[in-house]
Amino acid sequence: MTHTHQHLQPAATKKVSERITRTHAAHGSPAMSPQEVMRSSMVGMQPADILALQTTVGNTAVQRLIGERVQRTAGAAPAAPAPAAAAPVQTDVGRVDGLKQYKAWLEDRLNEVDRLQGNEKVSRVRGMLSQIESVSAAIMAGTLPDVDKLSKAPEYEEGGKRGSVPPELIGTVRQFIERIERPVAGATASDQAQTEGSLYDAGMDWNARLGVPQYRTQSDNLAAPEATCNVTSFAMVAERLGYTREDLLRAIEKELRSDYLKTAEGRAAVKEKKAEEIPVPDTFWQQQAKRYLEKVNSAAKGYQRLRGGTLIGATATPRQKNEQMTALAADFKGSAQTEDLLDFFLSLQNISRITINSDATPKHVMDRINPNDSTENRVEHVWGPWSADTRKKLKACLDAGGGAMMSLFHKGSASTDTHIISIQSVTDNGIVVDDPYGRINPAYRRGKGQDAYKDPGKTRNASPYKNLVHSEDNEDWTVAATQAPTSDETRGNSYEMNDEMVKTLCRNLVLFHRAQEKKKR
Repeated sequence: MTHTHQHLQPAATKKVSERITRTHAAHGSPAMSPQEVMRSSMVGMQPADILALQTTVGNTAVQRLIGERVQRTAGAAPAAPAPAAAAPVQTDVGRVDGLKQYKAWLEDRLNEVDRLQGNEKVSRVRGMLSQIESVSAAIMAGTLPDVDKLSKAPEYEEGGKRGSVPPELIGTVRQFIERIERPVAGATASDQAQTEGSLYDAGMDWNARLGVPQYRTQSDNLAAPEATCNVTSFAMVAERLGYTREDLLRAIEKELRSDYLKTAEGRAAVKEKKAEEIPVPDTFWQQQAKRYLEKVNSAAKGYQRLRGGTLIGATATPRQKNEQMTALAADFKGSAQTEDLLDFFLSLQNISRITINSDATPKHVMDRINPNDSTENRVEHVWGPWSADTRKKLKACLDAGGGAMMSLFHKGSASTDTHIISIQSVTDNGIVVDDPYGRINPAYRRGKGQDAYKDPGKTRNASPYKNLVHSEDNEDWTVAATQAPTSDETRGNSYEMNDEMVKTLCRNLVLFHRAQEKKKR
């Protein structure tokens, strides 16, 4: 069934934009906080001294300050943690047991949260996330939490930092974040909520702040739901590294400004202001977005087009198609989720999305998103079969706050086509992944010539493993819809692949280490 998408006319789409377009807080210097006052009296103290002080007074503000040694401040690029070799020593057994205990404790708190309502529920979640940030900072500094001493109803503490939750806790902490990224009955929403962020905080994206990426499905993408595993997985890795949708928008603005200044209007504007001070007009933004959308929709195969070829009606007249594209372009900046904006960003640079995990492209793109010019990302390609050494490299990267993507063979031994997923953590028996396409059939083995996302003899359309594309919903691509996915869109959220499966389908890994200060050249 095709859809003419007539309800996306400018007057009607205003309602969609109003639901999700937020006032984005500018990055600036916050007022002096009590933590900053305390910090001024702690200059020169060593980590061990601070830990001792925290143990003595049990002050979460002190615990939070520990995190400042390993986390970035608000509005800056993610601070690089110390290399894995220099990190505080924790025995594997101690760390595993300590994190399991803390994870179980968090799951109990999550059950308590779900029994609350309205503003009380929101307040509890915000307090828990604030505490999780402090505990994560302490873990990175070498101290596992004593859950018996943690408050079960902590208060939110202003900190302004972005932390890095241990990879083993991502799936659990993600659920806390989801509770305040979706409407809570009776709670008071913030009129300055950040798009794709908390509905109840001004300019807050807890996913990037804590390094806990939102699970993202390619099934709801505006551009080619069947062909955008690459940008969707990359978007999850970027959040793990601490980058937000706002960071990506700034990178897009910078790219668009360069093009705008080449126009007659832009050349006239630069005579009055410095180039970097000139805003990109909305008309130019929409013009370039429309050009991108038309390019995507002109792909040779239907599944490669907007919403898999279902969004723009095949029987629509040229005038109708132009009106529909104009309406989409007008909504794109405010409504598109990060992965679609990322695809647009690549297109502006004439970079194909299929190169997002190859050669120099991953580092180039991540560095362009990074708002801190004094730091740069390190990207490492790991080739060869899945091995103990591969596992070790992957775990070290993730434990230090980094992210990873894996390219895998998903169409059996007769095909060299690959699919890209994001990796959460390393387990005793394999890895936990976020798969934007769905959940791989646990019986799949490449050598048997099967398909990873269906049962033998069945089609993918009838598969219980593949995320579904709700092609009848023309607004499914918008942030408002994607922040509240249905169960058939989240089948690839946080599932484990055992070592046997990984060995048969892994093509290569791309490891993304947190940004480090640039080396002098």
